[in-house]
Amino acid sequence: MADENGSTPSWYDAVRKWERTIGQPIEQVVTSETFFDVVTQAKRLQAEIGKRVESLTEDWFRMLNLPAGSEIRRLREQLGRVERTLERVANDLADARADGDASPPARSIEE
Repeated sequence: MADENGSTPSWYDAVRKWERTIGQPIEQVVTSETFFDVVTQAKRLQAEIGKRVESLTEDWFRMLNLPAGSEIRRLREQLGRVERTLERVANDLADARADGDASPPARSIEE
């Protein structure tokens, strides 16, 4: 970041000095064991609060006859399984047609 004379602009020097002034203490904090312990506890607390809020909202959604987040998640999982099964069946059918078979191989629904 040097100009034609080989020196750096004064604003750049000021920014670098400021960064070094605040950067070193911040780096010491974020690399400490205490920081990792605090972050771990904060994530656990966040998860617990999320579960409680979800539980409360589920009750309200059910009273209003609306789908709750957990129900939508479950439906998405089921839909994903159906899509994967359908893709396997379509691939089997395409393979059977390419091989010239009269009928595709039989598969059970539970595969």
